[in-house]
Amino acid sequence: NYDNDQSGAINLFKQAIEIDPKNTEAHRELGWSYLNEMKLDLALEQAELVIKLDPKSKQGYYLLGLIHERMGNYEQAIGAFETNLSENTHNLDEAGRICDRIAILKTKLIAVGSPEDLERSTSSRKTVVHLASVSDPVLATVKKLDVIKNVRTSDNKLILDMDNPEKD
Repeated sequence: NYDNDQSGAINLFKQAIEIDPKNTEAHRELGWSYLNEMKLDLALEQAELVIKLDPKSKQGYYLLGLIHERMGNYEQAIGAFETNLSENTHNLDEAGRICDRIAILKTKLIAVGSPEDLERSTSSRKTVVHLASVSDPVLATVKKLDVIKNVRTSDNKLILDMDNPEKD
């Protein structure tokens, strides 16, 4: 576990690579260390080296997907996760972990993250309506609408949690 000393880990993995430049595990772990340090360009370089050395490296493609995700390159992240997934058809836990990172609605990528984050970000929409004043009849009428999950008020604002219309 190198969580407490990433710079020490980076130095060790660099030394291992000097001894054996084709050591995919050392390149992969160096990539993880760079990712943990948010040195994304260096992490990307290592992940690409892992895949060049071992084109069927499941861990290499997973790392590559995470790096692209952090960089905001969602199309590349999906491609890497799909390749990892195709190599993991026999490992349902690993396949589930990959699928949990991607949410695609109506063929458009709208979110990437953990299952909990995806559920929160894709299940509803929050809308704020500014009014001159919030009356009880208006509040009661809004609460009756099918698409409204929750209504809160703050000053002269209605804060509406609505079902996501793109979710269907």
